[in-house]
Amino acid sequence: MKAVPPRIRGFEDGTYLLEFDELVSTQNEARRRRQAGETRLIGVRADYQTRGRGRPGMTWYGPRGESLLITYLVPFDTTQTNPAGLLSMAGGLAVADAIGNLTGLEPRLRWPNDVLLPDKKVAGILTEVFPVRSDARPPLMVAALGIGLNVNIGQWPDALGASATSLRLRTGRPWPVELIEAAVRTSLRPCLGLLAGSEPKSIVERWRTFDASIGRNYMLAEGTQPEVVRAVAINDAGFLMVRTGTGRQFPVVSARHTSES
Repeated sequence: MKAVPPRIRGFEDGTYLLEFDELVSTQNEARRRRQAGETRLIGVRADYQTRGRGRPGMTWYGPRGESLLITYLVPFDTTQTNPAGLLSMAGGLAVADAIGNLTGLEPRLRWPNDVLLPDKKVAGILTEVFPVRSDARPPLMVAALGIGLNVNIGQWPDALGASATSLRLRTGRPWPVELIEAAVRTSLRPCLGLLAGSEPKSIVERWRTFDASIGRNYMLAEGTQPEVVRAVAINDAGFLMVRTGTGRQFPVVSARHTSES
């Protein structure tokens, strides 16, 4: 079967977005094209992904045409503390802002990369960083900011029904995916602007106003024995502060929330 070429959505500043009927992964395609020299490419969207990625070891469930499946290519500042974590936070904020502005709903954010309505997952963020061809030393780094947002999904496999939702289910009406994408892209610009400023912790401060992490249980996979800890705060660098059963508190870079809270 002959591959269908992508639709090109161009913008006044010369940048463009590519939209595909089907891809293996928007993350993979965006990375491949940027590394091949497409410097004006700002994003890759697909109606369907055959192997879309979620959090490590997981796939992203997205029936054809019913989700926003997109990867934005954005600058990556390696001089910051926790740059990938802060960028994921910016992506979550952009999605939450877009949902709130369009629907009037009040999304919440669960560390590190989930958007909730009100306590079920409606979107997730996946950040991957890669080098590109340049004369810079060290090499120029670019981030692929992947967003999966459940727009018009009306039914879920049994395993997901208890934990996932969609804009359609929460509002009672369908939404054009292109409209959702434009709202997310518009909201993303000021969030990235905060990261580029002198006080990236302002991203964390805004993120805390949406926070639904504190008080939840998380699983630490470090070491040979997984450990369940309780989230107590988000620090200024965007790390999750947790407390063990013995009362010890410390920041973590990676942890997975559990269904027990």
